[in-house]
Amino acid sequence: MKLFGNLIDHGKNFLSKISPADKQQLDEIKKLEKQIQSLQEEEKKEKKDMMITNRHFIKFWFVGMLMVFLGFILFKSLDVLYLILTAYIVSIAMEAVIDIFQRWKATRGISITIAYFLLAVFLLSGVVLIVPFVANQMTEIINLFLIKMNAFQLALQDKGLVEVLRSSGLLSHYVEKEIFHNFSDPALITNIQTKLQTSLVELSNMWSSYAQMIGNFAVNFVTGFATFLTKSLIVITLSVLFSIEKVSVMKFIASLGGERKYKYIYIKLEKIYKKLGIWLKSRLLLSLYMAIALYVSLWILELFGISIPNKVSVSLIFGLLDIIPYIGPIVGSIPVILAGLMGVGFWGGALLFGITFLINTIENNVMVPLLMNKTLGINTVVIFISMILGGMIMGLVGVLLAVPIAAIITLLFEKDFD
Repeated sequence: MKLFGNLIDHGKNFLSKISPADKQQLDEIKKLEKQIQSLQEEEKKEKKDMMITNRHFIKFWFVGMLMVFLGFILFKSLDVLYLILTAYIVSIAMEAVIDIFQRWKATRGISITIAYFLLAVFLLSGVVLIVPFVANQMTEIINLFLIKMNAFQLALQDKGLVEVLRSSGLLSHYVEKEIFHNFSDPALITNIQTKLQTSLVELSNMWSSYAQMIGNFAVNFVTGFATFLTKSLIVITLSVLFSIEKVSVMKFIASLGGERKYKYIYIKLEKIYKKLGIWLKSRLLLSLYMAIALYVSLWILELFGISIPNKVSVSLIFGLLDIIPYIGPIVGSIPVILAGLMGVGFWGGALLFGITFLINTIENNVMVPLLMNKTLGINTVVIFISMILGGMIMGLVGVLLAVPIAAIITLLFEKDFD
């Protein structure tokens, strides 16, 4: 014990002999050790953060690649999605026609069969009537123009420019006198005639190429018609299935909103079915009015000795194109006016322009308010936007479905419903 006590005393004496400078060095050593320890901890933390960052980086790119892959699959599936959407909208609109046959005591299966058979006939008749008729009229116009052009060229070669102008009867006496007075130089007249003949030859060649383009169009039409027929069959088949499973489809769509929104969405769907059904019936009646009104007008003209060729085809085309919102009546008037120009001449075309304008005016001011007043309650701007977007995405089908799509959007986002 005495030895242990002596050691403690010697230790105390040693520590008491340490100078303040030595103590300061010891404190600095401790500080350095703490700094080294903190640096080591920061290095460990940076390594850990780097591992987390790398993990996030890999996760980010993995999710990004997955989203790109899903987007690519979705993009490749857009045509299928368009067909499904089109089929469902068609099935909603066709419900009104199916309901008509069901009221006649037909079963739902028979009603669906008859309704979609009529739809298929309607689509095929539209394509078969419109495209060949327009191609035939354009061919006749080009041929007539080429005949007139060749006759004018022969007259220039045989009689010369001066005699052709004099015998045409198109110029008044004063204009004819002024022209011949100012162009009395034979060399100048010959130069003008040469340039005119050259221009006529170039114009004739251009119109001949247009005639060949119409032939190519006919070939392309056959190919396009096969594609159209295939897609139409798919849409009609899907629409039939949607009509058969109407209640199941409505329940499935309503269930996507969850239990709280189920009843709300289901009632919305019922309202969409009813509204679009009313719209389709009204639209078909308006198209029927347009076709009958034009045919009766052409029949009356024939009683007065003005015969327009292809009265039935022209009337059906006029009625079919009226289905296209806003621009349909304008586009439908073009074949009618062409028929008047080719069958009767300029005054026949002008007369049919007046008749189609009168029929359209009666439709917009009498028939539309009578049949479709407050049927859908859709803003015109919404319809135009639907037409533009539908046309860009789905082509002509998108334009035809512009009103149903606009109606669905409006009904889905309205706050109150009955």
